[in-house]
Amino acid sequence: FGSFHVHGGVLRQLITAQPASWIPISGVASTLLGSKMWADYSVKTTVRMPPALPTDPWPRVTGLYARFSQGGFHTPTAYELSLNELGLWNLTKAFTNDAPLATGRTGPPGEAWHVMVLTVEGTTISASID
Repeated sequence: FGSFHVHGGVLRQLITAQPASWIPISGVASTLLGSKMWADYSVKTTVRMPPALPTDPWPRVTGLYARFSQGGFHTPTAYELSLNELGLWNLTKAFTNDAPLATGRTGPPGEAWHVMVLTVEGTTISASID
């Protein structure tokens, strides 16, 4: 769920208020796709986060999920690679209070484009940014 438009050949997410949640993931604007049949795969996106505005209702964060599973209205399971507006990244088992699997810092995303990749192969999970 989310609100998008195409501008200059780029899909841009535009939200001005917290979206209504149809699954229990805290109302985070999300686009989900995939299949339970997928086993070993990579998810990749190129992102750019312009500086936050004083009127933004929450901090700017972007991320990727892999092995997302949602059974009914139960808490989903997934692995998540996230990058925030300060350049801090986390690889986590999403929707848990578990400690991050890995953390780090890149330069602040700012106006530059960054490539994020999350790969799952068997029991191995790997991530890269840029």
